[in-house]
Amino acid sequence: MLQFLSNYPWRYYLKTFLGKGRTARGVLLVKEDRVSMLSQVRGKLVFSSGLRELKGAPSLTNSSRAGRGTDFRRKALADRSVNYSFEWIFVVDTPDMQIHQVDSLRSGSARELTSRRVMELVPSVLKADLADWELVNSRLEPIEQDTTPVSILLGLPKSVIKDLEGWSRPLRSIVSAILPLTLVLLEQSIALSPTGFHVVLTTNHTVIALTQEGEIRLITRVDPIKRLGATQIDAIIGSFGDTFPEVAQHPARFISSDLSSAELENEAKDFSIPVVSTSPSEFLNLEEIIQGHRAAPIEAFALYRALCLVPPNPYH
Repeated sequence: MLQFLSNYPWRYYLKTFLGKGRTARGVLLVKEDRVSMLSQVRGKLVFSSGLRELKGAPSLTNSSRAGRGTDFRRKALADRSVNYSFEWIFVVDTPDMQIHQVDSLRSGSARELTSRRVMELVPSVLKADLADWELVNSRLEPIEQDTTPVSILLGLPKSVIKDLEGWSRPLRSIVSAILPLTLVLLEQSIALSPTGFHVVLTTNHTVIALTQEGEIRLITRVDPIKRLGATQIDAIIGSFGDTFPEVAQHPARFISSDLSSAELENEAKDFSIPVVSTSPSEFLNLEEIIQGHRAAPIEAFALYRALCLVPPNPYH
């Protein structure tokens, strides 16, 4: 995962100037219904939620700007050293994010992922020309580094990239990476259960994966659970288990930054296999690492993981 993020397709957004001193970094979760942030304040990682309503907050649906005098710049960014040497990592949950499993024998590694090439790999793909694409292997690493039997094709809307770049421009800061929330949560889930089933739930997506010893063998993206229903998710997990019967006895791990452990257990109460609902207690000692994490512990830890996994921009 570290190698994948350090070569992230939605790029190191480079500037040509040189910053002086130590580079400060921060992570912003941007969803349709909320915005939260993790960065250092006076040497301590501080998590802040409920930022969406502040004027100037980043948005996935309009070209927001954090201009001088906006509430977001005056309140949310106070004491966070956001200037020309600051690096942003965005974690996003956008409806148009796409995940497709492809056969590595078909995908190869050397060809450019043009929209035409993407449609050759996945004929059912939607709006191929409106997204930036990247292939990763079953360990979520660049396909060039190690080709595995399973490849994963990821697509992120170009409009999202443009809007987030535009948002950071008035701050004169750098966008180091833009990561799908589903992938960050999936990485957390696999770290906790290297072999088994994984169900990642966000507002816009349900991602279901089967892994063996930390490698993805099967993965699919379907509608959110509120729209799709738990019965359909259970059926998909059952079909995955039929393909890999040696994994079928393992429980399904549910993870979400939107639903509490109790809500996850309620959604999965009628599943045909045992279910593990990811709890904040399974992570590192959040109280020692992140100030303010109690407002949304799994969300705060997801931003912390993104901060750890994306190395500082080597060109800055």
